[in-house]
Amino acid sequence: MKAILGSEVAVRGLKYLFRFPVGLCGLWAALLYFACTVLLRANVVKERILADPQYPSLPYLKYSLCSFVGFTLAKMLMLTTLSPLVESFVRVSAEGDVATQIKERTRKLVVSLWTFCVHSSFFAWSLVLLLPQPWFVPLLFSLPTAHTQRVEAVAAMWTNYPYLSHVPMLHVFLMIQLGYYLHSLFATLVEARRSNFYEMMLHHAAGAILIFLCFFQNTTRVGALVLVVHDSSDIPLSLLRCVVTTKYSKLMTVTYIATVISWMYLRLYVFPTRIIWDSLMRPLLYKSVQWTEAYAWLGQICLLSLLLVMHCYWFSQLMKAAKVYVSTGDPVDVNEDDKTFSFKQPKCAAQHSSLATAATDTPASGECNQRSW
Repeated sequence: MKAILGSEVAVRGLKYLFRFPVGLCGLWAALLYFACTVLLRANVVKERILADPQYPSLPYLKYSLCSFVGFTLAKMLMLTTLSPLVESFVRVSAEGDVATQIKERTRKLVVSLWTFCVHSSFFAWSLVLLLPQPWFVPLLFSLPTAHTQRVEAVAAMWTNYPYLSHVPMLHVFLMIQLGYYLHSLFATLVEARRSNFYEMMLHHAAGAILIFLCFFQNTTRVGALVLVVHDSSDIPLSLLRCVVTTKYSKLMTVTYIATVISWMYLRLYVFPTRIIWDSLMRPLLYKSVQWTEAYAWLGQICLLSLLLVMHCYWFSQLMKAAKVYVSTGDPVDVNEDDKTFSFKQPKCAAQHSSLATAATDTPASGECNQRSW
């Protein structure tokens, strides 16, 4: 556990790294690298498209543009129609402006329901597409000791690369996911700025660039595995946000345990070992895929490594939130665009049950200072 959480200094240092332009500069460097590889290798991509009519091409981008508009309008419609219906379920404190609390927490509840529906739909669709593939189950769900089975799955995954056998609707699936990431990026920009603004901008932009890279390098199978890991682990997280916002916060323990288990297995184990190492690095190191064919794989590995660092950071925040919840017994709202809790940790026992403090982000008394995780 100490290896996962790290020290207090390391976690805070990583948090400030996201807030300063260092992370964004790295992202722009990846963008520049991708642009150069596309410009220098445009003739290679053109040759691949001519040689294989099913190779990913620009016309598929229409699906991402349409899904971007569709997700934006659907979220606005859901906020408008569901808000009056769920107002009676939100949790309010005895202190503070009740009307403001109801408005803010109703919006958070609706957005949490929205993300739950989106990730559940994407996860179900990905299972329909990928379960028939012989490499999917061995890569994600085989035992750690099943080394030979995973090696065979990776070999089947990259047979005849870059001219892979076509997985029906996989290109469309990735482009619609790209539209969702663009929608999330747009929503983060236009909505009220939160304390995790830079982290979420970095996450959404890295995800969008990664999908774009996977698509035009025909590593769509890796992109699909990454999306499966993210969607499946975001489902219990969305439920956790819903529970914390409502009156039924006693269900928080169950949803929290489900979130922790899914994150530990999928984001902290499967993501680095089965996706980054087995699916991308192993084929290059053992030369089952040639470097001349995988000229943009390095950019994908860098972006995946960046996402892995963010996973570790968010998981440490999740652990801290649990520690505060156990010590205070009070659940606090979860930011709709945040992967972390916004717990307030009081230093005096008199404020341990102050929900108004958590709702307003201001101390209930000048005698006891609080800090936000």
